[in-house]
Amino acid sequence: MDQESEDCFVKAIQALHRACSQGGKSGGPGTSASTSTTQATQSDALQGVASMSSMIKITSDQMLIRPLFGTAACNLFMGRFFYDVLVESKNNNVIGLSCSLDDLWTAVKDMVTAELTVCKLAKRHGFPVLSFELQMPNSDYSVVQECPVQVQRADELHGLDQLDLGNPEWQFKLPPVVKLKQLVEKMKHMGCDDIAIKLSHSPIAGYQPGGQSGAGAGDAPQYNMAQAEVAITVSGIHPDGEVEAVFNHNQFINPTANSALPAPAEMVFTAKELIAAITFFHLFPGWPLYGCLDSTTWRFTIILVLNNEGNQQGSMMAYTVPGKVT
Repeated sequence: MDQESEDCFVKAIQALHRACSQGGKSGGPGTSASTSTTQATQSDALQGVASMSSMIKITSDQMLIRPLFGTAACNLFMGRFFYDVLVESKNNNVIGLSCSLDDLWTAVKDMVTAELTVCKLAKRHGFPVLSFELQMPNSDYSVVQECPVQVQRADELHGLDQLDLGNPEWQFKLPPVVKLKQLVEKMKHMGCDDIAIKLSHSPIAGYQPGGQSGAGAGDAPQYNMAQAEVAITVSGIHPDGEVEAVFNHNQFINPTANSALPAPAEMVFTAKELIAAITFFHLFPGWPLYGCLDSTTWRFTIILVLNNEGNQQGSMMAYTVPGKVT
């Protein structure tokens, strides 16, 4: 792993660690005012440990890191970060691990000072560890950082194949993370506890009101390789119900041949949850953000794609915000 890849890898782990740290700070369920200080402290400690637990699935193609709690995750393509990759196991060359994000962050945070990093699964005193050997620049010595892990059985990796994006009807590009965060924070400061995102579209060319040639009049409108303009409106909702629109963003998309665009949609989120989701990506201000909206499951997933120039396989980081269809 070279320095540019090390920096990107460390930021991805740091973002996951911060997201889970924030998620574990709230009081646990069942804690009341009558709970003793000792019991409350123990409960908070246990909740904090649980919130930092994560699963890691490693293949020759990808490394998927998903916390057991929360909605953040990242899928890192091995070719984006590593070279000379060798992954071997009795489980069809798939390695499953569980670890604490606290331990993983402690092990990787010094990688940014290294010229080269070698990552491998090893044993120390009979226990498995994920080892990171950091070769320091302009020197002949290296530093080894280790993260204690537990090796998972094949059946424990069920469902841990890829980022769970649901079946989004809408997939669209979002404004840069810094601008988007400023907009949502501005709306919150205006007294808006909830944020609404509205999506609509209009055809630019090739619109066929009755569907494809020969289709019935009641069929969905079709866009035959036409360019359509998508309007994205982000609005703040005041407690009294009034809506203050403060941002409109238009973009163009090219649907596939003879495919109908999705119906207009609107979802509402709490400003706090949306800010937490956007903050997850603030370490990557220059990378593109995309939104995936699945109104059937009330989910809005923000995705950041980490591409090498000329590399079409994108490593992705994702954060899902629960919402309500209005």
